[in-house]
Amino acid sequence: MSSSSKRVAGWNLPIAGIGCGRYGQRELGRGGVRSCSHIVGGEDEMASWGKVIQGGVLGASTILLIAGCNSGGGQAAQGATKAPTTSTIAPDVPAGFDVCKDIPQSVLQAESFGNPDPDIHYADGAVKWRGCGWDQKGGDGYSVTIDMTNITLPMARANKQFSVVKEMTIDGRPTVVYIPAGQQGTAEHCLMDVQVKGGSLELSVINDPSAKATAGQDSCEIGERLANEIVPALPSSL
Repeated sequence: MSSSSKRVAGWNLPIAGIGCGRYGQRELGRGGVRSCSHIVGGEDEMASWGKVIQGGVLGASTILLIAGCNSGGGQAAQGATKAPTTSTIAPDVPAGFDVCKDIPQSVLQAESFGNPDPDIHYADGAVKWRGCGWDQKGGDGYSVTIDMTNITLPMARANKQFSVVKEMTIDGRPTVVYIPAGQQGTAEHCLMDVQVKGGSLELSVINDPSAKATAGQDSCEIGERLANEIVPALPSSL
């Protein structure tokens, strides 16, 4: 499916495949309808990644300037004002693991996933996501969007549009679990970023109350189970 520009729930983003799987319910296979719901502050959340990056750049500039002034030399201080004007965020998503092709078949079968839908997003500040989304077959279970992204764990922690639920280690990799700020509990929606070089593997689980097969499960518990099944397949180069 080729990329196109589409405005979804107030987000003017170039996308392919799924329009709002990260912050809103993916409705696929339920009467053939594709729509978005349960979105919490969609536009602000997407734009907030740019603010995180800008904040990081400002912090780096301030540190360099202070260091130059403390050196006691006018020339050194003058040089220190030449702070970087770009952030250290990677220019693209981490390479080496294709979410749409490299997740073990045993995991896809165990979770009863249907065919994948490509997921490509870009947000303010050069943040990128590339991966796929799945619904459980029959449309009566949860849905998940899994992406490689150049969002780092420090960025996830710093984004005030989200609340960190907990941190853990999955197959030796630091992992941040979080939800949109203002969301009550983790029953229906949970996100987690698993650290890789240059970004993270991100899982966004939506467990709609109408999903008869999984309505009693917590979305963060589903995400943790999935991550434990998928992360060991990541190459050591990441």
